Amino acid sequence: MKKNLLLIGVIFIILVSAVVYSQLSKETAPSNHLEESQILVTSNQVIINSEDIFWAKFTDTNSMYPVIDTRANTIEKRPKNIEEINIGDIISFNTEYGIVIHRVVDISEDKEGIYFTTKGDNNLFKDPWKTRFQDVNGIVIGILY
Repeated sequence: MKKNLLLIGVIFIILVSAVVYSQLSKETAPSNHLEESQILVTSNQVIINSEDIFWAKFTDTNSMYPVIDTRANTIEKRPKNIEEINIGDIISFNTEYGIVIHRVVDISEDKEGIYFTTKGDNNLFKDPWKTRFQDVNGIVIGILY
């Protein structure tokens, strides 16, 4: 009897974990910021037909491992307005510690306006600061390894 209850409890925990994980995965996937028609790949070049695209390289702090790791480079798009940034997007932004690249996990508003809560994928906790639109450098639209 005790073994059956234990087995039922373990199965219940696994099912609940799977449901929670599947919801988190849906919420944290980045938005699509490019149409397929904006990307041209030839044998010797890649062309992205979009405005305000730039290349960036970051110091590997392991906070975004395994998505962004040692020697990874990103292609970013400078957002024109706050509505272009969504939960799940990876953004680079200025902080008092330098440029940080983390995922948007929440969008909220306070008396100063809308702000983004971010978190490194490999970090246990959300970042302690509020990221404002004016601090955002770009939205990651590509990662090159």
